[in-house]
Amino acid sequence: MNMRKLVLVTLMSGFTASNFSCRTGNGDDLPIHKEIVCTANNGLIHHKSDAVNRWWDEAQYRPWSTFTVWVVSPDRASYGRQFLARVPQTWGGKLTVSEDKAQFLQRVREKVVADSVPVNERVFPQDATPPLPGDPGVYQLQVILADNSLFTSEWCSSALNSNEPRYAVFIVDRSNSSRGTFDDRDLKCVFDTWIKDSHATNGSIFTMYQVGHSYDSVRRIYSVTVPPLSLGQRMALLLASRNELRQTLSDEPPEEASAIAEALALAITEMRERTEAPGQCVIISDLRQVTAGVWNFEKRVPPAADFIAWSDAHGLRVGLKGVPVRVYGVHNLATPDMKRFPPEHMHAIRTTWEAVFRDFGATDVKMYTMGPASAQ
Repeated sequence: MNMRKLVLVTLMSGFTASNFSCRTGNGDDLPIHKEIVCTANNGLIHHKSDAVNRWWDEAQYRPWSTFTVWVVSPDRASYGRQFLARVPQTWGGKLTVSEDKAQFLQRVREKVVADSVPVNERVFPQDATPPLPGDPGVYQLQVILADNSLFTSEWCSSALNSNEPRYAVFIVDRSNSSRGTFDDRDLKCVFDTWIKDSHATNGSIFTMYQVGHSYDSVRRIYSVTVPPLSLGQRMALLLASRNELRQTLSDEPPEEASAIAEALALAITEMRERTEAPGQCVIISDLRQVTAGVWNFEKRVPPAADFIAWSDAHGLRVGLKGVPVRVYGVHNLATPDMKRFPPEHMHAIRTTWEAVFRDFGATDVKMYTMGPASAQ
């Protein structure tokens, strides 16, 4: 089988690692193309150096092998390749083979562990280029991060056989009653879950919407589409995007932002227009729908049939067949404007909304009181 070869090594808490690989081409002398994705952090020097050593053990005997360092940045605009090295076709020349190899390895290790590399020293030798898509070789990826991650060794293994993009629609309700039920950890958790489920496949899409007080005030506040790049570059881009995501909720939330059905309709409709790929819908909201002059679920929850009929009449029905729906923050805690909900009121909200999701075609619906990070 002619497959692109990847090795994904994910460093979890304590920096334990697992290795996986997959091959393009035949023979034991194929070049080894290794990419590492990391942050510019001196605390990771040992792990970066170890990554070079593991690659070098075999790459020194395989001409045209490459080692690439991708650095995760605070945003998508500034991430990039910090260093690229390529093994020469032959060793020796003015030096002995062993001396030539020693100098090469020392130069590569110095650049890989550095916090930053001057622009004119980021390619070694100067004519080195990364492999083109489909070039024969053994392709490896190592992600070196200090924080915990969802990207386990099992994920690495399954990613080798994954080529279908996936989308995630993420809807955030920042009304008074939902505020305080989620934080940066929850944003990171939702985003990481999408990367995990999509395997960072080309064409996968993550889009985040903010609930407004009406259909017209719903805002798409963040979106990223995985481009056709090497897996290492894709991961660097996505991890930079994850850092960027934290800034999306820095502004003041909209007033009376509880048009949840309207946000769901817009988000799913726009996603269906962009892709036919499978995906999921994640909502952070207490589901207390408020539509001026029509609904206020904090005061009265209508029967599901009435809410569904209203949705149909106003063009808010969307197809959720095959779309897992996850809702977080469905609580009955006191809010700045109301006392704690009676349990039966919260049960009515859950019952009505679950009936709506299922009437729209969803068969996999789960609701949680807490945020995504706590519910994992």
